[in-house]
Amino acid sequence: MLKILCALVSQTIDDQLIQLQTTTLFSESVQPDNIILANAEAIREQFVNTTSNSFSAALNTIRTVLQGNQIVNRLKTNYQLAIPSTRSTVQQLSHTAEYSSVNDSCMCSLSSYCKATTGIYNTSAYIPNCKYDHTPPCNSKIDGEIEFDVPGISVGCLVLDAVLQSDLSCFYNESCLSELKFQLTDSPSPFNATPLKVSTSGASLPTIGDLIANLMVEEWYFNSSYESYFDQCNPQTCTYTYVKQFDIVYVITKTIAFIGGIATILMLITLPIVTNIRQWISARRSSAH
Repeated sequence: MLKILCALVSQTIDDQLIQLQTTTLFSESVQPDNIILANAEAIREQFVNTTSNSFSAALNTIRTVLQGNQIVNRLKTNYQLAIPSTRSTVQQLSHTAEYSSVNDSCMCSLSSYCKATTGIYNTSAYIPNCKYDHTPPCNSKIDGEIEFDVPGISVGCLVLDAVLQSDLSCFYNESCLSELKFQLTDSPSPFNATPLKVSTSGASLPTIGDLIANLMVEEWYFNSSYESYFDQCNPQTCTYTYVKQFDIVYVITKTIAFIGGIATILMLITLPIVTNIRQWISARRSSAH
């Protein structure tokens, strides 16, 4: 089941990435880098949230349908089928399974979150303890003593429900794995595993359901390149604006330049006028003599 969930999550992410790669950003002009990078971050967050919510919604729908319709699975972990031997006619009855914890009990007909810790027993004989008068629940017990409680691995109404509520803490503990390997020595399927490394800083391990909610991704990496955006836009013209603070040196320099510019303009304007006036005065004096 865990392998199937991993494959489904991976396929969901791949499908969403294909859709994301077809997204196009339109703008009338080239946007500055801070706006483009902010938009890229917003798109990243939207992609992660949308993908996670979509997968979780589909998974919860499947769980709700299975639990609501009371579909009996082949392992009979949610409902027990029994044929009463005391009746004259053969009639198959369905009784809900019940899982007991330390402080309370849970019935699969009322909740899909029922669970119990799995274990290894010295026998595989299941003794049904069902009431054949249509009175639930039907409790199944194991005729034998428990050899080893496997921490972090749950059993529940459905395999899917049990996996989502497990945290696999045994697989992070070397001594637990050694004991589990010893208990499975005679198993037809050989068991050999090395302890997993804890990547979370928290005190408790996340459940598989928590990992599924995060799409089994610890950290997302998105490559946002403003240079690629600029090259793709390929602008024909560029306008640059320089913003400079008005310090005292800048003000004095600009003032002198402004005064010098005015003096030059006045000289260019007044010089021809003064020259013409002087020529006119000289001409008047010459005619007077």
